[in-house]
Amino acid sequence: MAIVANLNAIEAKCESERNAEEANGQLEPCILFMDSLLAQKLHDAEAIAANILSYLLRVWQQKQSERASKRAKADSDCGLAQSEPMDLGTQYTAILRALPLVRPQNPQQTNLVYCGLYVCQNVEELLIRWPDITKGHVQSGVLEGYSSDMYPAQSMKDKRVALEAEIRRLIAAASSD
Repeated sequence: MAIVANLNAIEAKCESERNAEEANGQLEPCILFMDSLLAQKLHDAEAIAANILSYLLRVWQQKQSERASKRAKADSDCGLAQSEPMDLGTQYTAILRALPLVRPQNPQQTNLVYCGLYVCQNVEELLIRWPDITKGHVQSGVLEGYSSDMYPAQSMKDKRVALEAEIRRLIAAASSD
């Protein structure tokens, strides 16, 4: 599971890089990579991060192009000479290109079939205790409250049984309608 965290902190990061003292303790944009199959080495975290970054850069460039077009149209509609081109956010783009990959510890699967359950559980854990990721966390790769024993393997078996029962209940309810 890969999540882009603190993307909205890029603007603050642009400002804080001008003033390094302010940067301490600020939220750090990054990509969280929580893989429950690390031992099997099935997922290439760097390749996944590169794909995410490529997508984010395309979206950013598209938004910048749309903003520039709207600004040019507004200038034209008002009878103004075309204003200077908008800064396309070179600092923002540079920060986006360099988003660090953070791999916090998380529980590992004991089989190859509970992937979806682990993704769901990791999302639940993130919603319960969203980490305020700072530069220190990015450098250490350690997030408080996230560890290999964050939840027991038995809870995945229990979750599977509960989900199966709910699916069966929904199927029965739908077929009785």
